[in-house]
Amino acid sequence: MSKDLVTLMILQTEFEANILAVILRDHGIDAFVFASAGIGMGVYLSGGTVGVPLQVSRENVDTARQVLIENKRNSIDIDW
Repeated sequence: MSKDLVTLMILQTEFEANILAVILRDHGIDAFVFASAGIGMGVYLSGGTVGVPLQVSRENVDTARQVLIENKRNSIDIDW
């Protein structure tokens, strides 16, 4: 059983990444968001990577993807 973290997806903002992490945690999947303090200032300090990685353990990747697919399918979109 591997505890290695892998990047599930890279989001444009820390807010987006944290929302998806909360959804995964609500389904019992540990999710981690690693954001640089400079991201909010438009300065990317993560070695050339643009975006905020959302990571889960390698063993939870498939389940996490399915949870996010189901969440998107069941979400109500608000048309402002």
